[in-house]
Amino acid sequence: MEVVIDAFEQPLVASASATLAGWNAALNEMFSFRGDPGARLMALTENDAGFVMGLVVTTAGEILGGADPQRAELQADLLAADYRSRSASPRERNHVEALITMVEGNFTQAAQRWDAIAAAHPHDLIAIRMAHDLYLHVGDSPRRLQSSQRAAQNWTLASPGQSWVNGELAFAFEESGHFAEAEEKGLAALAADPDDAWALHALAHVYESQQRHQDAMDLLTSTQDRWETQNLFSTHLIWHLAIRLIASGEITAALAVFDDEIQKAERGFAFADLTSLIWRAELAGYEVGDRWQQVADCWATVDEHHHSAFLDVHASMAFATCPESPAARQFWVTLEKSHNALHCENDEIFAQVVKPLGEGFRQYRNFDGQTADTLSAVFPALQSMGGSVVQRQVVKMTQRAAKEQAESIKE
Repeated sequence: MEVVIDAFEQPLVASASATLAGWNAALNEMFSFRGDPGARLMALTENDAGFVMGLVVTTAGEILGGADPQRAELQADLLAADYRSRSASPRERNHVEALITMVEGNFTQAAQRWDAIAAAHPHDLIAIRMAHDLYLHVGDSPRRLQSSQRAAQNWTLASPGQSWVNGELAFAFEESGHFAEAEEKGLAALAADPDDAWALHALAHVYESQQRHQDAMDLLTSTQDRWETQNLFSTHLIWHLAIRLIASGEITAALAVFDDEIQKAERGFAFADLTSLIWRAELAGYEVGDRWQQVADCWATVDEHHHSAFLDVHASMAFATCPESPAARQFWVTLEKSHNALHCENDEIFAQVVKPLGEGFRQYRNFDGQTADTLSAVFPALQSMGGSVVQRQVVKMTQRAAKEQAESIKE
């Protein structure tokens, strides 16, 4: 076993000489949102029995992507990570402990564990990013801002990855309503690295939140040649462009985005963006044709529902709209049976937020006069479904539409 130093000055325990180069390449892919870092890390894990960090990153990524934490393969990876960590450094062992907490469904506690690692090892990019992503996963903007501010204090212009940390801070500022600070940090990060998609994303959120239509359009269209090549994030960025097109009444162009992206969508977060896009289009008064069936068909390919609140909320929109789909019927039955034990944070999120929202969306599609009350009852805990403030706006937009719907029925 050997200890090597990665590109971000962090010690890495490995037993194969190729592991360090592969790890550095995977980190670059992760933070530039290009390529397939998961596949790269899995290959490194297979070829290096002493390497544990690859399992930390890939297993955490699966959970964030909605995988069943009890799936046999995932549990095997968790056991392998635990076993390998016995020969790893204390820092790497702490990563595995945070991962175990995450797999147990206690996301805030896991984020705090990664936060503690980052506090002790200020240039540990994985710890910084995992805390950032998990606070996003449960909508905890105050903790994410504190975490991002602390992380950014320990990076200088000479530090590799500094723009990435600034991009995260920009997004954390935006989600907490500090738009001027978010714009400043986002522009600085983008100036340092024009490929920093997370900084670009933070700016898109600032402009969306402030209804700065032309700034949003200029930002997204002027950089489109770059971010279209960032395959791990391009669908979400084009979603930002599409919702601006809806806002400006350019529905043909917005639906053209949908028609192009639906052909390429393969994962839950892409399905969520496309679901949100056409739901918003309908709320704005536009017809979307048969596109709901296309989205429902996408969600039907997902074989592990009810593990990510954010994804389930969006699947609920599609299945509420296409109730005759066999996949819809199965979805509602299994959702009702899930998370009833209330053993972990994720159980509570599903009970308090996901299930009531699913019921509210079904009521909305059935012109039920109770829809607005059902949805508004969730508002105090809405942030815990995860995602951004802008993404969660669709729930409040639906509640307002439901109130108008109920009033028109009374008339």
